[in-house]
Amino acid sequence: MSILRVIQPSIAPPEWNVVQSQRQAIAILLLDAENIKLGAEEERFLETCCNHSLQIKIAFANWRAVSKQQDLELHERGYQMIHVPTGKNSADMKMTAIGSSLFVAYPNVKEVLVCSSDNDLAHLCNTLQVYGLTAYAVRKQSETLHVTNIATGQVFNHQQQILPPIEECLNSIKALIQQQQQLTSSQWVELSWLSKKFQETHGFTLSQLVSHHTPGQETRDLFVYHPGEFVIHQSAEKKEIYICLFIPPELKQLTQVAPSFRSRQQLEKALLKILNTQTVKTDSEFILLNTLLSEFQKQYEKPLKHFWKLSLSRTKPLFL
Repeated sequence: MSILRVIQPSIAPPEWNVVQSQRQAIAILLLDAENIKLGAEEERFLETCCNHSLQIKIAFANWRAVSKQQDLELHERGYQMIHVPTGKNSADMKMTAIGSSLFVAYPNVKEVLVCSSDNDLAHLCNTLQVYGLTAYAVRKQSETLHVTNIATGQVFNHQQQILPPIEECLNSIKALIQQQQQLTSSQWVELSWLSKKFQETHGFTLSQLVSHHTPGQETRDLFVYHPGEFVIHQSAEKKEIYICLFIPPELKQLTQVAPSFRSRQQLEKALLKILNTQTVKTDSEFILLNTLLSEFQKQYEKPLKHFWKLSLSRTKPLFL
């Protein structure tokens, strides 16, 4: 005769359940994508308005009617995409239907951001409050985002920074590179220096420029995706990224001129910079003379003897 033993499930103490519930509490964002275009920067601002982590993002729209770019951006930013048929308030009604039952699918939801400029969604916000959730009405006027806590009436405003098109900034970037090239007599400019100088000039960083126009990309991608204008280099030994201007071969031959070395001191500075770079690469205190001359010609497109009149010496070894 077989004997069955019934094992009672262990019951966690009430205080443990409270802690678990607090740990898992989340915020959810509902977006009427036909009504509001929400950028990555604005989305980050909405996260700061919540007391809990924004874990779920749901966008409603007739996706055949909105731009493919908007569709792709929201998908890459982790939105659940819900398609609605063509028709007035179709997205609003779907948002209300799904939003009013969020606590069923997500029992740990505590806050809901309702993003739509349609007043009809005030009913959804009131319904969410009935179920004990904190509801935020999110509206957008021009470039300003208004976030209202329905329960307390507290309002958060966010003014989106208007940045110029990337194409307008490229000329400024080129000018900064050219200025640094003339000062250092080197074709390569450090990206960290360029970013700092660009921010001093324009009041915003290269990182902000890239993030604003092409969310998800890094600063270096700005130069990678413009190969006809820039060349990018990063050595295996160092994390620093270097940028220089791209000159087409045919234009290079027509405009090839000697660097503006006007004194012996400038020439010495250029040689010392090459010497320091090469000794770091080889981890040695010495380099071959031929290596120095070769690197000089590679960087300045003229042999060292072209500038010999500045050295005040008759031979290379004596000058060096």
